[in-house]
Amino acid sequence: LATTHADDAISRAEKEKTSFVIFIADDQGENDLGCYGNPVVQTPHIDHLASQGMRFTNAYLTISSCSPSRSSILTGRYPHNTAAEDLHQPLPADQQTIARYLNGNDYFCASIGKWHLGEAEKRHWDTVVECGGAETEAEAVEVIRNLPAHGQPFFLWVASKDPHRPYQLNTIPQPHDPEQVVVPPYLPDHPKIRKELALYYDEITRFDQCVGGVCRALAERGRTENTVVLYLSDNGMPFPRAKTTLYDAGIHTPLIARWPDRVPAGSVQ
Repeated sequence: LATTHADDAISRAEKEKTSFVIFIADDQGENDLGCYGNPVVQTPHIDHLASQGMRFTNAYLTISSCSPSRSSILTGRYPHNTAAEDLHQPLPADQQTIARYLNGNDYFCASIGKWHLGEAEKRHWDTVVECGGAETEAEAVEVIRNLPAHGQPFFLWVASKDPHRPYQLNTIPQPHDPEQVVVPPYLPDHPKIRKELALYYDEITRFDQCVGGVCRALAERGRTENTVVLYLSDNGMPFPRAKTTLYDAGIHTPLIARWPDRVPAGSVQ
């Protein structure tokens, strides 16, 4: 019997260890992407990622604050079980993270962007590059270009500081128009709010550009086919009734998964 392309891909995947790239935004609400229905925010690369994989509509975080959420994601544990449940609290050395498991199984592990996990956890990573939102794409692409040539599997944690405050003007070539932004129903429709939302959108777009650059670099290295790519946020938007609250706006995260020939393209769950 003739094997299909998908069968061949599964056969190869069974022989080769799967690599992973996790894009994690800093303070981005679930609705603030084009593929999640926002008609204004410029996110072509993330939207394309969603078209190539699965978009989840009911993904929720365990907590709505940055560092405890990241510790929870990396350990798979509730914040009160990580002993790092408070903001800026370092992850203790005895916690088992994804990197700790993978690094012990011949994976190259690299974190690029916002660290926020403390010093003890760094020993489980081959590379930790701490940088701001503007530098994340270039630093991540450099790590990919220098991946081990012999095909060693990798785990990349691309954790931009975008769209975390403080905001600056002109972070992207075509800034969003405050008059066009979508004001959530729980915020007052005021010029100052609209201005802040436009700047927030700008940083989402800057991270979108990072996602596009990293995906291109993976393709150039021929490392796309057997690599799982995830996109999510650590908590909701940094506005009242969102971040640091347990309303949906605080813990409902976008979640996109791409795995060629394994996850159906353009699917919604």
